[in-house]
Amino acid sequence: MEVHGGEARISTLRHCLEGKAFLLAAVDYYVSLQSDIFISASPRNMHNAM
Repeated sequence: MEVHGGEARISTLRHCLEGKAFLLAAVDYYVSLQSDIFISASPRNMHNAM
């Protein structure tokens, strides 16, 4: 999957969130809520929380 804006756009987030899995999970959750489509690829409970 290609990130809109490519690697240059996502590299800032990767740098800011490095070693901070809980913040990355929060960003992932927020982006998922704001998205038009959400496809769960995990057997965990994120899709239930949505």
